[in-house]
Amino acid sequence: MINNSAVKVLIDTGSSINLLDEETLKSLKKRPMLTKEHNPIIPYAGRPMNIRGTFTAEISGNNATVSSTVYVKGKEIS
Repeated sequence: MINNSAVKVLIDTGSSINLLDEETLKSLKKRPMLTKEHNPIIPYAGRPMNIRGTFTAEISGNNATVSSTVYVKGKEIS
């Protein structure tokens, strides 16, 4: 659950950030306001990602809840 919305996710224990795409963001019951991210996010492949912004979310699963920053990935820039 992200902010009380059921969301299907892939857990990557090697990742240092939480990442959602725009479609998943649109599916949240209450869409959060995004804060502009000024630091580039560079994945393993080496090309910077198009990050639309970040928000703080309550993330729940397996009887635990944490507050964490979530990055929203925009469409790829050609």
